[in-house]
Amino acid sequence: MVVACIALTIALGGTSYAAVSALVPANTVGTEQLVDNAVTSAKVRDFSLRLWDFKAGQLPRGPAGPAGPPGVIAELIPHQSSVTVPANRADGSYRTRSIHVMCASGEHAVAGGTFWSSDKDDEPLVTVTSRPLVKDGKTVGWRARGGSDLNGDRIFTVQVLCAK
Repeated sequence: MVVACIALTIALGGTSYAAVSALVPANTVGTEQLVDNAVTSAKVRDFSLRLWDFKAGQLPRGPAGPAGPPGVIAELIPHQSSVTVPANRADGSYRTRSIHVMCASGEHAVAGGTFWSSDKDDEPLVTVTSRPLVKDGKTVGWRARGGSDLNGDRIFTVQVLCAK
């Protein structure tokens, strides 16, 4: 049975290839043959194509623009604050604490983040949220919430990097 199936596949495959080759010679299928399914410029939404939709070298580069002004490295000042996230409750419920740290007057926040007093892989310590604090359209600090599901207290620290 297996030999018969293989023979049938080879026989039909060769016939199909020969039929298609005879009916459709090379380089003869174009827009006219694909009228309903052809992808044309009119069917592509403006600005929907991205760089990765094209092969390397397919898109021409425009002329280089003028050089921008030299960058100035501001004085960067780190600030941090910590809070104790208590052990989970007897019923096993998850405990979280929120904390924020502010830049000093005349500074603005450029980055922020968090860390825990423990860095063990098997401890389920989570930074629930971490985001900049914005006041009157200016970043002035960093706020974060940390969560622990452990039987012991852990220290959660938020940091902000401020520039003058």
